Amino acid sequence: MPETLSLIMFARGRRPGPPWLRAMDDILLAAARDTLERAAGAFDRIILATPDAEWAGSLDDPNIEVDLDPPHVPFHFGRRLAELVARFDLERIVYTGTASAPLLTRDDLAAIARAAREAGATVIANNIHSTDWAAIVPAQAVTGLPERLHTDSALGWVLSQEAGLTPRLWPRSPASLLDIDTPLDALIAAQHPSAGLRLRAAVAASGWSSERIDAVRRVMATPAMRLTLIGRVPSWSMSLLEQKTQCWVRVFSEERGMRAAGRLASGGVHSLVAKHYASVGPYRFFADLTEMTDAVLFDSRVILAAHNIWPEDAERFASDLLMPEVIGDPFLREFTQAAAGCPLPILLGGHSLVTAGLWVMLESDE
Repeated sequence: MPETLSLIMFARGRRPGPPWLRAMDDILLAAARDTLERAAGAFDRIILATPDAEWAGSLDDPNIEVDLDPPHVPFHFGRRLAELVARFDLERIVYTGTASAPLLTRDDLAAIARAAREAGATVIANNIHSTDWAAIVPAQAVTGLPERLHTDSALGWVLSQEAGLTPRLWPRSPASLLDIDTPLDALIAAQHPSAGLRLRAAVAASGWSSERIDAVRRVMATPAMRLTLIGRVPSWSMSLLEQKTQCWVRVFSEERGMRAAGRLASGGVHSLVAKHYASVGPYRFFADLTEMTDAVLFDSRVILAAHNIWPEDAERFASDLLMPEVIGDPFLREFTQAAAGCPLPILLGGHSLVTAGLWVMLESDE
């Protein structure tokens, strides 16, 4: 009898907090609903793990098996995944997070399901070193290593290095790589042709402006304009810009892998950009940028980590949305205020902004 294939989605619950944080949670859950709908028919079972009973109850889909996170138990990714695999006796699984695959189409998910059904002892992931979604065969591979899986980003690396599974990288594309982590990720995703209807509606309901994204896209579409990327920029982002634009591009790439290597957790992040920022101050820093470029994509998490600052989501998202007036952390407030006052179109965000988000913007213009 063929082994069954199950989709497991971990969907985060809605959090109390300021309006922009609640809007972000609504967007994430809207993306989750789009993915669950697109996955219908490709899997033998769909299991939804979430702490949000009210949201799960609103799905009204008998094909989705809801498993509520145990109340009053601190969430640990590896333990929760291993417990589900063992309790449901799962054989082959595809794991995804709340908004880990918002642009994967119904055909994309069906192709991933077929690959998972045909695979031997394999972990198929969109990124082996920092995983957002993965097919795991056999599913029982996770049960022996729950303590090594603190987050889903470790799935590809830990299972290939420590569980003996053969790593297989899924063909790279904007849809396979984009994971919505920040408001800018959401705004960028909503402009892509493969964005789901619920995701588009939730982004529209947030009231957040896409004006800066539109301005950056105009720069990228205009020959001889100058574009700057700052942060954890991979070499393929530069290659992509060379293939798809006629811009002059500056890249300040630092601290790739700072999470996976443990430098963020240990306070060991170092950045030349951060040192220049500290030397000249925020306003001179952005004035210098204005002299040398026409638009900036800024992975601001590196400069924060280099200054040993890591505010809560609500504050980081407020910075991404250029709302310094609501930010309590003085360093982040001043950084955001200086960025907001810069005449350039500047996009602030996380790692995705200079990787998959960049690719999505380029593809959305085609």
